[in-house]
Amino acid sequence: MTGPDVHRALLAVFTLHNAEEVALARAAPPVDPRVLQRLGLPADAHRPDRFALAAGALTAASGAVLAAARRGGPSATGRQAAVAALTGALGGNAAAHLGRAALTRRYNAGSGTAPALLAASATVLAGTVRGGDLTARRAVVCAALGALAVVPVTAAALTLAVRVLPPGAPAPGPLPATAPGGGHGGAVRPPRGPSPHRIGESLSAR
Repeated sequence: MTGPDVHRALLAVFTLHNAEEVALARAAPPVDPRVLQRLGLPADAHRPDRFALAAGALTAASGAVLAAARRGGPSATGRQAAVAALTGALGGNAAAHLGRAALTRRYNAGSGTAPALLAASATVLAGTVRGGDLTARRAVVCAALGALAVVPVTAAALTLAVRVLPPGAPAPGPLPATAPGGGHGGAVRPPRGPSPHRIGESLSAR
């Protein structure tokens, strides 16, 4: 495939990846509210409708980056660097899904399309190095920076979704903590939630 073709293939795979996550968002374990709080987000920020909007925004932004890179021109090197960063973000997202599946030995929303997303990201990154002005070292650095940006970019997409979509019913909270004797009272232990990986797996700011 040519450069434009692999770019379109990457966008198509990322779209499928986000569709997989959105379709299964209601059945997925809730994100730990403490994780959302550390990111400056409300407890219901990962509500299915908000997550779908955030995933759509991330997909559109990815498409814009890839489309800009195909135009060429005097600032082509900068656009190639943006593509390399995007491949790092998408590849890092896919790797997080696969790593979580390997650790838990269970499927997680997004792990079904993660291998294809990882392969497509690697293919685009390699093609960017071969056919562009970026050196392999600079491309790898850009990809690494993109991988590090997954969580803040996803948080930004969720922040947008929170502002666009009105508040709904309160997010379900944990059951009241009980004292060692079984009754209510005593030292309250913080609720335990799923791994913070799910915030980084949405790229697809998922």
